[in-house]
Amino acid sequence: MSGGSVKYKELFIDFAKVLQTRIQSWDLSKMHAHDKADGSPVTRYDEELNRVINHFLRKNFPQHNIVGEEEQDLKESEFTWYVDPIDGTKEFIKQNGQWAVQIGLSQKNEVLLGFVFHASQNKLYYAEKGEGSIVFDFNTRKEEKLLLSTDFEIQESVGLASFSNRDQAELDYLERIKISKLTEMGSFGLKVIQIATGKAHVYANFRNLIGLWDICAPAVILTEAGGKFYFENENPPTYYQPENYQVNRKLLAYHPAMEDKILRDI
Repeated sequence: MSGGSVKYKELFIDFAKVLQTRIQSWDLSKMHAHDKADGSPVTRYDEELNRVINHFLRKNFPQHNIVGEEEQDLKESEFTWYVDPIDGTKEFIKQNGQWAVQIGLSQKNEVLLGFVFHASQNKLYYAEKGEGSIVFDFNTRKEEKLLLSTDFEIQESVGLASFSNRDQAELDYLERIKISKLTEMGSFGLKVIQIATGKAHVYANFRNLIGLWDICAPAVILTEAGGKFYFENENPPTYYQPENYQVNRKLLAYHPAMEDKILRDI
């Protein structure tokens, strides 16, 4: 890969099929969940998918960096893959289907590609910078372009909150901007996808230390669909050789029709 152009949709659709087959073979009674050093949970299947994804990336992009929630493989490259094998491990352990496989690619500080596979729905959300966002449904074998409608009434806005990590400051903020409905979900990526598909309109995350592997893939899917991200102090994350791989500031994902209201009240 060279320059800023990437054309890998078919490769990643095929890889999602590989993941789908692997995931469907799992015995979820044997996930062997345990806590990592930071207190967050991990299962044998996080580790298994991490190995599968890293093997795929090393085979197809051997010169690129790989940074994941579970491990890092750094080379002298301006391209970095950010990997979260199971975004929403707490929801995966609960077996409620609200988790996703996330893979994102940055070139220096520009995000080029996003892959969010919602395994329980057999749907792949995918974007390449400048090429738009799509959802590929493996049940129907159909691909649909994601593009946010401008026909949207702010009075009907839906806000998103986390199932497992509810934060009172986030709930207070959503109340201030007078959303009409609150929906609780797991997985950072799937909440952003809800906005990219027009099913929700604002997600506030005011907690500290969000991993770049959480943000990278869904960020480009949302922006290519016409949505927006806001980072506190207008300070977006550094993807290229950051001091660490976590973001320590408030962020919002939102429908652009909400912009004046949500940024005024933050």
